[in-house]
Amino acid sequence: MCQGMDSSVCLMIDGEIVAAAAEERFTGEKFTSDFPRHAIQYCLDVAGIVASDLDAITHSFDYQAYQKLFNLGERNSRYYDQVLAPKIQADLWREHFSLDNVDTLYAPCNHHLAHAAMAFYPSGFERSLVIVADGLGEMTAISVYEGHGHALNLLHQQGTLSSLGILYSQITAHLGFWVNSDEYKIMGLAPYGDPEVFRRAFQDMVELSDGGTVVVRAFERNVNELERQTGRGFRRWLDEHVIKAREAGEAITQAHRDFAAALQQRIEEALFHVIRHWKEQTGAENICFAGGVALNCTANGKLLRSGLFKQIFIPPAADDGGTAVGAAMLLHVEKSNGKRASFLANDLPYWGHEIDEDEIRASISEFGSSIDVQKLDDTALLEAAAGDIKDNNIIAWVQGRMEFGQRALGNRSILANPGAPDMKERVNARIKKREEFRPFAPSVKYECANIYFELPDNFESPHMLYTIPVRKEWVASLPAITHIDGTARVQTVNREKSEKYWALLDEVQRLTSMPVVLNTSFNIKGQPIVRTARDAIATLFTANLDALYIGNYVIRRGSDSIDR
Repeated sequence: MCQGMDSSVCLMIDGEIVAAAAEERFTGEKFTSDFPRHAIQYCLDVAGIVASDLDAITHSFDYQAYQKLFNLGERNSRYYDQVLAPKIQADLWREHFSLDNVDTLYAPCNHHLAHAAMAFYPSGFERSLVIVADGLGEMTAISVYEGHGHALNLLHQQGTLSSLGILYSQITAHLGFWVNSDEYKIMGLAPYGDPEVFRRAFQDMVELSDGGTVVVRAFERNVNELERQTGRGFRRWLDEHVIKAREAGEAITQAHRDFAAALQQRIEEALFHVIRHWKEQTGAENICFAGGVALNCTANGKLLRSGLFKQIFIPPAADDGGTAVGAAMLLHVEKSNGKRASFLANDLPYWGHEIDEDEIRASISEFGSSIDVQKLDDTALLEAAAGDIKDNNIIAWVQGRMEFGQRALGNRSILANPGAPDMKERVNARIKKREEFRPFAPSVKYECANIYFELPDNFESPHMLYTIPVRKEWVASLPAITHIDGTARVQTVNREKSEKYWALLDEVQRLTSMPVVLNTSFNIKGQPIVRTARDAIATLFTANLDALYIGNYVIRRGSDSIDR
């Protein structure tokens, strides 16, 4: 489990992932840090067990080694005792699940090691360089491991002053967006800017030193404990000497775009500085990458195309939520004498709630005459959905088990025609109610992907984690998913791994000649991805969608409907 950013749970039995889910999907609070009691109960229910049946519990943070540091100040000591101490987690298990023997089951796990496990064990690589980069895990911002067999050997770590994740978050806040949730907006804004305008400023802020070391000199502007915890000293210096802070809702200027571009450029330079050094030191042919910084799809795409490595793997939940899975994998390896878990690189993380026929019917009954409902067989359903997409209608597609991680991968998705010139603007403004500069991702049949996108031969991108150039001859045909810089965050869909979604793309190809759809997560601004049938039907209204395809049902807003 993980309680912190992106509180999540994974239940593993004999090396198989039975269920995994983020707490936000149950409470409606995005990126919640609450104790994930609803997600725990969901996982137990899927397995048909109760908490007392568990053999072990692990948590992907371990602050015990740093307790003495927290005891240096009264405020920090109190924070450790009330939030970070293993006893707190044990008490929550006792409170919510009456698990009296939790102390004998509970074992905290190093945060970056859990990230590394989530990256390396599913990769299928026998040996690999493993890089973890995030805001901060316990006291570490960058970790370098060498994975070999079932072992993850720590080679190097860098602390708070090397945190590329915190730097990205602080700039996100300075540009008027939310920390720990809106960083991807800065990544989307960056291609609109000229990085040379602020290049020197970021070179001064982020020093690249010998030995693959990164030092964020900008953090030295924080001179007291409060400033170090909030970044206020750094932000004040930015405001006075580099660029004025943008207020939320204020118009985005070209200077803001240029600043975002320079940040993105320096983050990429810093990552490659670390990676190249450890590539030289280890001679690694493969790389695994995890941590919040590994959600930077632009950097990932450049790493993929760099030619530095024969193979690359980034897990479907590279964020903190994924450490719940990584911690479970580590525990399994420990208790099975080195046997790696069975989840593999190109598998899809469909580990969440599955909506059954009874749930759909109950929700349909609840909404009554406000919806029009039709039940179709599989063939007719695919034909109708593909027809809607061809006709430039915007649909929701809800099938099978919910995805684990931040990406909708065809089971909880909003889909649209990527060839419609105005589709990006329509979905951004009418459906998602978000900034106009933000791009949308395509889903494409795996065997056709290289026709449209400059992917390496035989490379699968099932988890939508790499920004890839759109082939020039197809840019004009795919305006809704081609970003300003000519790239797209591609999801390849394998028939064997996602049969129904692949079949939909196949039907779309029959009608439009292209097996490509615009795919964005089924939610609106501020809302987690939908979990239940009721969530889905309610969001049909709030997102102003044309149709919802859920199981074998097609649901549209009825003539008696009102906004809900």
